[in-house]
Amino acid sequence: QQQQQQQQQPREMQRGPPARYPVHHQGPPPPRPPPGPSFRERIAHGPHVRYFLIKSNSGENLSTSMELGVWATMQRNEEKLIQAFRSSSDVVLIFSLNDSGAFQGYARMRNEPGQSSIRDVFVKPNGQTFRARHFDIEWIETHDVPFQLTGHITNPLNDNRPVKIGRDGQELSPDCARALLALFDQHGNLGPP
Repeated sequence: QQQQQQQQQPREMQRGPPARYPVHHQGPPPPRPPPGPSFRERIAHGPHVRYFLIKSNSGENLSTSMELGVWATMQRNEEKLIQAFRSSSDVVLIFSLNDSGAFQGYARMRNEPGQSSIRDVFVKPNGQTFRARHFDIEWIETHDVPFQLTGHITNPLNDNRPVKIGRDGQELSPDCARALLALFDQHGNLGPP
């Protein structure tokens, strides 16, 4: 039955296995409906979409997020994400694992921090539970886009620095983010195995 479900998913949801990163959680992820073409069109061209860079210091946390469709961020980022969620048609989060040399995928916020029913699934670098307000996300792409493919993309909201340079929670301009999302669509799974 699981194979049947995978075959029914759209092509973009089958690209690149997120299992590269170690996951220590068991059981199937909660079902999430795949986004339709209108959603992709909306985040690529919609006038009221905001985009943020999300940096993770843990491959395990990134895999947990992909598996469960949830994220939690530092408190300093929560207010800007809440404000963006309330004032935008969509908020897109573009993820990069620290020291990976790549972006690992992007997702759409489904609710505000503190509104997820999932709690305490992420760990700090010291192994302790990261206690933060979780929120649900919907992963759209889950494969690597190496930084060397993004050298031509700069972010005006970060002094026109290359898009790969930015802190966790850095907002990306629409043109910058859309150029990066186009690379995910164009290049499929080009990252290291």
